[in-house]
Amino acid sequence: MRTAERLAAAVFLVLAAILVREALRLGVEWTTTGPGAGFVPLWLALAMGLAALGVLLGTFKDTARQAAPFFSSRQAGVFWLKVLLPMVLAVALLPYLGIYLVAALYLAVFAAWIGRHRWYLVAAVSLGVPLAMYLSFERFFRLPLPKSLFYGRGLPF
Repeated sequence: MRTAERLAAAVFLVLAAILVREALRLGVEWTTTGPGAGFVPLWLALAMGLAALGVLLGTFKDTARQAAPFFSSRQAGVFWLKVLLPMVLAVALLPYLGIYLVAALYLAVFAAWIGRHRWYLVAAVSLGVPLAMYLSFERFFRLPLPKSLFYGRGLPF
């Protein structure tokens, strides 16, 4: 299990380094119209690299006390069905419901069905994340994302 974690962390570290290089190539400086094209990718790549480094370093701690597997091989099929089915459905609904409504539904399904969280946490996350996405992309970056069929009929998304 440690070998798989180390390999995955190493792959993500290499990917993060490639993304940082590309973000710097695009430019991260502040321009007259706002941040450069590589500004957000740079910070996302740095966060991914730090997370991968944390996972990698964590694999060297207390190797005698290893955690139990996340799920058994028998549960793997059910787990992938729970992950794959909502993902395929979300992609299919994207042209009709837009990114914000799909994200809200997708997060609600995952938080309630897989996470089994309380309703108020499900509501907070499934409404808060799409709202933050809307404010970030539509208002701050002025980058339109796919809208629902209801766009222009009273809904701003």
